[in-house]
Order: sequence, then C-alpha cells, then structure tokens
Amino acid sequence: MPQKHLPIGSAVFANLEEEGAARMAIFALVYRYAALSHENVQPLELAALFEPRAKIQFSDGSERPPSEIREVISHLPEQLTHHVTTVDIQFVAPNEARCQAHVIASTHVKAPDHWGRWDSYVKRQDDGKWLFSKKVITMEGMAPGGWVSGIWETLQSTK
Repeated sequence: MPQKHLPIGSAVFANLEEEGAARMAIFALVYRYAALSHENVQPLELAALFEPRAKIQFSDGSERPPSEIREVISHLPEQLTHHVTTVDIQFVAPNEARCQAHVIASTHVKAPDHWGRWDSYVKRQDDGKWLFSKKVITMEGMAPGGWVSGIWETLQSTK
C-alpha cells in the first residue's frame, strides 16, 4: 500500500514559543491516546481526549464515537501495547492541526502483532487544551497468527 504523507505545512504562529507549546501539547495528546489504548481500555477515559462529537474511523471505513471502542473491539488480547513512531504535525491554523503517527502494536500473541498509521485532526479548545476532532486508523499490516489476524479471519468467516 503506498504511503500517504501530509503536505508540507506553512508557519501559522507569530513566534517559535507558541508553535513549540502547541506541538508539545499535541505530542502529549497522541502519546496519551497510545497509553490508554491497551487491553483494559476505559472508553470514557479515552473519550476525554476527543471533542464531544468526534469519531474514530477504522480501517474498514466504519466510524464510531470513542466511547464505543469496546463495542468495536469486542475481544481484546491479554496484553496490548502501542508503540508510536514518526509523529508529523502540520498546522492548518494556530488552533487546528493534522497529525500523522506511525504505530506498531504488540500483544501477548505476537510482537509485533499489527502496524499502521493514525491520521488525526486536532483542535485547540477554548480552555487551551488540544483534543482530537477525528482519528483515522489505517492498518497497514498484521503478523500471521497474531491477535488481529485471528480477528480478521473470524470476521471473514462470518460474511
């Protein structure tokens, strides 16, 4: 699958301190999402990282609110860890950015188990906090015999 990259952004901030603070807040948001996306995911805790009407779009094109993550992933592995790499942030405006992060996930079944990309749209709220307005999860690959591979096989056999 060809790699989809964000376009080169333009400077939207008056000074480097403003831009640096915004970047750090967005990095923190992405890493917090990764830390909360584990085998005991708490949907309301995860939903707190999103705007109230935000959606997560999954690789199959379906969209759900983050509070429904348990309904989407009905059978979680015993251990799930997301490793985030290559985070690229492009500002559209001082209060809005697009963010792309590459992710490798490991489970108790395989390490790595699956990998892909998180394309996120983030906005600064009136209180200064950055939240996801939309997250698109793209699975680029999965290990044969892994947790995700097992779920995929189950889904295919029920069609």
